[in-house]
Amino acid sequence: DITKTDGTLTVTPAAGATSTVTGYSGVYDGAAHSIAVTNLITGDVVSYSLNGTDWVSTLPEYTDVTAETTVYVKVENQNYNDRTGSGTVTITPRSVTLTSATDSKTYDGNPLTNHNVTVSGAGFVAGEGAAYEVTGSQTDVGFSANAFTYTLSAGTKAGNYDITKTDGTLTVTPAAGAT
Repeated sequence: DITKTDGTLTVTPAAGATSTVTGYSGVYDGAAHSIAVTNLITGDVVSYSLNGTDWVSTLPEYTDVTAETTVYVKVENQNYNDRTGSGTVTITPRSVTLTSATDSKTYDGNPLTNHNVTVSGAGFVAGEGAAYEVTGSQTDVGFSANAFTYTLSAGTKAGNYDITKTDGTLTVTPAAGAT
């Protein structure tokens, strides 16, 4: 009298698998940035969420200035325990200083103007910038601001920059030899 009973083979998920989530923090540079997930194992399925509950398979990327944004990560693999983590992405405005020219001359009856504007600080990202309208003018002896305005070029977002505007000075000095 033989009774056959099949045994049960059970494989439980392994512990100890780790993944590393690294955030990004930097100044606006026009490139897309996000978190990085490393130490993945063959078979890992990575999901992302901005609120910790609604998971998607596409990693969110940020190009423009953003306040600190947390990206949650869930790594699942049938052979390992689930792994979770989060990283933050922070992109801060790029500092740009716009300065109109400082210039001087001796009085000659003609207005002194100089339409040059220099860009300093971190400067604009390639392909972005501004157009300038310099209205400063000084004819008589004395000095005045070399006033100007600027208009950001198409595709240049004001929120991605911390722009400081500085007027140069136009100075006309007395002419020698007037009798």
